[in-house]
Amino acid sequence: MTLQTRALQDKKTCRIFFSSPFGGMEDEREELTRRYFPKIHHLCSLHGIQFVAVDMRWGITSEASSSAQVINICLRELDRSDIFVGFFGQRYGWFGAEDKALQANFDNAIQHYPWLDRFRDKSVTELEFLHGHLNNPGDMPSVMCFRDKAYDDIKRQEGSDIGNKKQVFKYSAESELSTQLMDDLKKRVQETKEKTLGVYMNYKTPAEGAELMFNDIWKYLTEVFLKDAEVESKSSRINSEHDAFLSNRSLLYVGNEDYIKKLTANINLENPVCYAITGPAGSGKSSLLSSWLKQIKSDATYSDLCVVYHFVGAAEESTDIKKRVISIGKTAVLVIDGVEKIKKSTKVEKPLYWLPKNLPAGVRMVISTKSSDHENIKELVEERKFQQIEILPLTESEQKDLSEKSLMQSGKQLSPPQMERIVAAEETKNPLYLKTTLNELVVFGHFRLLDKKIDSLISCPSVVDLFDKVLERLEDDYNVKEYTQNLVEQALCSICLSIGGLSETDIKAIYNIPAHIWSSLYFALQTYIIEQNGIIRFAFTELEEAVSKRYLKTTKDRERCLLDLIQYFESEKEKLPPAFDHDKFLESKLAHELPWLYLKLNDIEGLQKSLLDLKIFNVLFKDCMSDMIELWDKTENKWSEIGEMYMKQIDMLLVDFHLWIEENMEPNAETPGILLINTGVLDNLASMIKNRSEEAALKFTERYAKIAIHSIETYPHRFKKHDKDVIMNSLANQYADAGKFKEAVELHLKVLEVRKKKYEDDPSEKNIDNLERSYHGLGTAHLKMHKYEQADEYLKKCKDIMDENPGPFTKNDRAVLLMNLGVLCLESNKYEDALDYNLQCLKLYEEIYFGHLPEAVGQHLTNLGLCYRKLNNLDEAEKMYKKSIEVKVNAIGYYTLDVAMTFMNLGVVETVRENPAGSYEYCKTALEIYE
Repeated sequence: MTLQTRALQDKKTCRIFFSSPFGGMEDEREELTRRYFPKIHHLCSLHGIQFVAVDMRWGITSEASSSAQVINICLRELDRSDIFVGFFGQRYGWFGAEDKALQANFDNAIQHYPWLDRFRDKSVTELEFLHGHLNNPGDMPSVMCFRDKAYDDIKRQEGSDIGNKKQVFKYSAESELSTQLMDDLKKRVQETKEKTLGVYMNYKTPAEGAELMFNDIWKYLTEVFLKDAEVESKSSRINSEHDAFLSNRSLLYVGNEDYIKKLTANINLENPVCYAITGPAGSGKSSLLSSWLKQIKSDATYSDLCVVYHFVGAAEESTDIKKRVISIGKTAVLVIDGVEKIKKSTKVEKPLYWLPKNLPAGVRMVISTKSSDHENIKELVEERKFQQIEILPLTESEQKDLSEKSLMQSGKQLSPPQMERIVAAEETKNPLYLKTTLNELVVFGHFRLLDKKIDSLISCPSVVDLFDKVLERLEDDYNVKEYTQNLVEQALCSICLSIGGLSETDIKAIYNIPAHIWSSLYFALQTYIIEQNGIIRFAFTELEEAVSKRYLKTTKDRERCLLDLIQYFESEKEKLPPAFDHDKFLESKLAHELPWLYLKLNDIEGLQKSLLDLKIFNVLFKDCMSDMIELWDKTENKWSEIGEMYMKQIDMLLVDFHLWIEENMEPNAETPGILLINTGVLDNLASMIKNRSEEAALKFTERYAKIAIHSIETYPHRFKKHDKDVIMNSLANQYADAGKFKEAVELHLKVLEVRKKKYEDDPSEKNIDNLERSYHGLGTAHLKMHKYEQADEYLKKCKDIMDENPGPFTKNDRAVLLMNLGVLCLESNKYEDALDYNLQCLKLYEEIYFGHLPEAVGQHLTNLGLCYRKLNNLDEAEKMYKKSIEVKVNAIGYYTLDVAMTFMNLGVVETVRENPAGSYEYCKTALEIYE
């Protein structure tokens, strides 16, 4: 076996192409599908990769025959596959130099694959063998198997004995010529064996053949493809999705080059400006920015820039701008495309509240939005003084240039009168409208009806209406009689209503669409979709609007499609065993689809059920906890009730773990408690609920501590990385947060004695760090109890430890300690000391977060404001409170209680200044937020 080194074509998808004649090979396919595909799927999923079995099963439809696209589609599917697996019985497959339908397929495919002209006498299956291996042996990892003739002879005789002509046909060679062609193929395959994963010339049964194929695939996946595969981080995945959008749109730009020159010149200015790019839908804003970004990214002149771009709607969660926090350490070019698509978390959210008004010096920012987005344009241009660039309609010469180039790429040409009619149409001044019109003309095959087709397209009043014509054409071309449902409607509605897009595997499985039916439509959609990491999304919001308008007009239509999606994902969820991370790819997909689908359906019970699934919870906790909290708020449950519901789920999970362990009968199986601790779900639940129900959070921490300590004491060899005192310290902190100070202090003191002893025996950085944390826990517990003398004693010990042993402590550790010391001094009326500690803390936070401060720092700034107010420095107090509001608004939104409280503080400042009018305005603003 030769293990060729070749990367996956799509790093998040592994496609394996299975090739064989249609008849007589059903048993091998069944064995592969039932016994081996689940194993391959599981292996790939553990690495965050999607497995796709490409199995054309060509039962030739009348539509496929009449359009003669069979060979074309088969070879195009092979082009995007990663492994080729071919297997034959006695039948050679569809062949014949005199077969007019087959030769029409050759005629259509030759323009893409010129080598086919030399093989017009070969079968479609051999063409797959040629393209997948024989034309370039070793280029694609390949396994090829030929079944022993004796098996076919037996099956043919059985069919003859019972009068089953179909069985006789399936296990018989087509002719003497087909046998000769097969023998020649076998010889050529055998000669290239050293450049394959494996060649098997006489496997005895379908079961044996399937096992041979699987063994070679498995070895290759484990030893080559997946050997060093790392699960891609969420941020990296989202970045790659934005890159895919940029790549797609940069190819579409045709228009005024002055726009690009203007944007580029701004980079070199000493005092750059910020630009607002505006224009109607389809005017080319995204294409302009993509083309410009592609140019500066590839230009070595600008290699020292930090170029950051965000295309709203182009990736998972990209409509929530708060998800992409940018920390910049050098001159930055920041581009945000399509701000009109950003979803608002509340109806009264301020426009662009998340965008800092005072950008760091030297930042070059470009933001685009639709001309109709008056609210954001007013904020950008009038309030923030962005310079506006309005994208003008295409000129006549630009229209003709774009048309000629597009048609030339496809070897097509229009007559001068036809071109004039297209250019004269007002709507074709819009680049997307014009490109879509041209795309439709390219695929139109009736020359004599071309004028009528042109008129029908250019008469559409908008891009959305034009896309409706595209949908109508797709239905005519790809809704085949062998598939009784509306294929186009099902596929596009499922993409439209999904949250993050769908894979081909998803779409085919939801509606049980045969591979050969789907492939034809998939290739026809290439112009209108973006596919990244195996996930398909629409390339244009206008297409999404057209799909909604045509197919999802009524609530009933939407509900039907949403239920199809929910039913599919629920069935996928049922396949998962109790163990976590068994299938990371599927767990992530379920978490990012099911809750939002239920919400779209307005099924609150289903939403609650999905959020209570602990696998879904764990994914959302890591990826988007704020979204999960918003979803829970939709259920109108109290957080104490939510805590009780999750605790019941924990009990059920322990039972599931117990049954799963018994069922699998593994000799060294973990205990249910150990499996639960390893999931991290109890810790995560405590963290999420901590600021919403301290009582519920404490219950999770106590449960965690009880199970973990029992497991550590009972199975110490399995818990070498877990320290009992770390768990106890966490529990003590939780007691303090919940107001159980007696329990907190008692537990902290016990842990402190253990850690003192550990430190005396081994003064390592780890033990120094743990000792400081114990003193810190005791200090904050006494601070909350208003026992300032004891709090001062313990917190000062923390400071001494940090000052004497700087090694194990981070800037964040020091900032938190300084913040607590500041609070202590405030409570003790030592305002000068409080101010000093808080200023030191602020300096550290600004270093840690590069000026992008989290919510907690907003509260710290409020403390600073209080220090200045107590020292009667009202101007500085006002400054800190306003900065606190800015930080809190950026971090958690404008309409929140913390922001209202800070406006109240500003009101107090104005009261002290004896300015009742100013105090009234601040208090009025606070009241509006409270309401």
